[in-house]
Order: sequence, then structure tokens, then C-alpha cells
Amino acid sequence: MAACGRDFSVAVTEDIELFAWGEGGRGHLGLGAVLHQQQPARAGGPELFGNQRIRLASAGFCHLAVVAEDGAVYTCGHGVDGQLGLGDGQRRRRLTRVPQALFAGSRVVMVSCGFSHTMAVTAAGHAWTCGYNDKGQLGVVDRTNRLGFTQVDAGQLGGARIVMAACGGAHSVVVSAEGRVWTFGHGLNGCLGLNDEQDRLVPALLSAEVFEGSMIVMVAAGAPRCMAVARGSEREALGVGRGILRPAGPG
Repeated sequence: MAACGRDFSVAVTEDIELFAWGEGGRGHLGLGAVLHQQQPARAGGPELFGNQRIRLASAGFCHLAVVAEDGAVYTCGHGVDGQLGLGDGQRRRRLTRVPQALFAGSRVVMVSCGFSHTMAVTAAGHAWTCGYNDKGQLGVVDRTNRLGFTQVDAGQLGGARIVMAACGGAHSVVVSAEGRVWTFGHGLNGCLGLNDEQDRLVPALLSAEVFEGSMIVMVAAGAPRCMAVARGSEREALGVGRGILRPAGPG
């Protein structure tokens, strides 16, 4: 398993060893120091993760998030906007466990890092966000940053059970168990898939017609773009740009 941030990369081995390398000026390599690393260096192992295997890792601009099989979340790096979800704007040079109580006691099953925000999905089917919110990328009605993980109002998501999430540079995407998709945040270049370039401060549901009735099973987000994988008569990757959904092709 591996993840890439702006100028750094991390990899997880089968033996629960986490290695990081690249630019590390804000502590996001988790090596305990602010330095650059020209080759993979061990950032943590079984002793850090309670002998739990790593479910996934996600890297942002200058922060890192890791989820263990027991549902624990660990973050490190640049935290000035609250993107580490630890309740303050402090930098962390080593991966620090986020208190599970912040997620109403529920296990986290996946996490995604944007430029300066983070989103987590819990086993209870809820989406939680923290960090920078200038474009509404946290989905919490306003543009105020959140230093700790805040639940996205389930009512804004139609009470759906959320099973997947992806963070772009300044926008976010979530997918329900039924394959429905909501987007929110910066609408530049139509990356929200809503046929305009407006920002959305709360989740906006994409019409099923946009996906030709297909169930969405996976999403990914960049800066600024989105992609969805649909399951229908055939599996197809669909990309969003300038507000138009279309099959993703070369380039």
C-alpha cells in the first residue's frame, strides 16, 4: 500500500511498517523531525499501531493520515488549519492517534486527505471533516475552518449510509451504499459535476441521470477534478471537467 502527497510518498509493508520519503519541511513524514528524506525511512511500526494492520493511508499537501484495522486514525504534519483533526492548529512530527470519541465512538473505515482538509467515513455510515474550509469543502454550511472532526449533517445527505469519500484540492465527494454521489466545496472547472462552477457549502446530490442510472462504486478527486467508476451494463470510468460528465480517456 502506498500514498503520494505534494512532494512526498509513504508506503506500508505487510509487517505493519510505515516508510516515508521526500520533502518533509512540515513534519508530514512522521519521522520526528522537520527534514527532507532522500530514501525511505521508517516512520512507525507495530508498536505505534497497536499491532493492528494498516487499512489505508492518505497523503495531502503537507499532512498524512493513516487508518488501522481497529478503526483508529493517526495523523501528522502541517496542522495550522486543523487538517489533523486533533482540536488545535499545531504541527505534529510523528503520527498521533485521533481520539475515537471525536467520531461518536464509531470506528473509522476510510480517510482521505485534500490540500488542507481531511475527511473520514465511519462504520456507522457518517462522514466527518476537518481543516481548511474557505470554499465549503467541509460540507458544514459555512466557510469556517474546523480544528477537530465535525460530522457532515446526515440530513444534508438524505440520511444515506456513506461508504466512501474522496478529497480534492478544495472540494469533496462522498458515495452512499446505494451508489449515489454528493459533492461539495470549490466548483472551479465544474469539478463538482453540477454543470456550473459555483461553490457548494453543503453536499449537493448528483442526479442519477448524470450516470445514466448506473450505480457508482468508487470515486477519486484531484485539484480540481473528479472521477467516478460506475457499475452498470459495463464498468466505466467517468471524469468531470467544466461541469460535464464524460468517459475518461487519454490525457
